[in-house]
Formats: sequence, structure tokens, C-alpha cells
Amino acid sequence: MVRLQSSSYFDQLGILYPAGTGLPMPVLYIVNTTPQRTYAAGASLQLQYNYTFRNRLQLGTMAGFQIDTNGDNISHLSLVLGRRF
Repeated sequence: MVRLQSSSYFDQLGILYPAGTGLPMPVLYIVNTTPQRTYAAGASLQLQYNYTFRNRLQLGTMAGFQIDTNGDNISHLSLVLGRRF
């Protein structure tokens, strides 16, 4: 798979506390100077199991994992519910 995505990297991440800002709560700041549009090549693996009740209703689970050249790792677990027509 190849995709165009917004970059998930940032150069600086920090918290400014109320004593330094005068605000009633901490402030989170993120500084990003790298290009926001990047290309990534990656792979995805998904496993799915469905059980069919009475030839119409399906119940199952799906698990997956995705990795790409930008270092992003995404995992998911899903419950699948369906109906055949």
C-alpha cells in the first residue's frame, strides 16, 4: 500500500505550567517544522473470523496491524455484525 498522509512527527512537545503563563491550567504546545505531507509505503495484516446463524446473520471478530515507512504502527480489534440478503 502507498498513501499520502500528514506527518505524525513533531520537533518539540512541551507543557507550560500556570506559574509561568498566568493561565488557570497547563498549556500543551507542539512545534512542527517538518513537511506535513509525506508519502508512506507499508503493509497491513488482518485476520477475521465470522460465524453465520441461520444463513442470514453473521457475528465475528477482526484484528489487524499496519506498519509503514514513517514508523507508524496501528493496531485494531473489531466486532463484526452483519446480515446476508
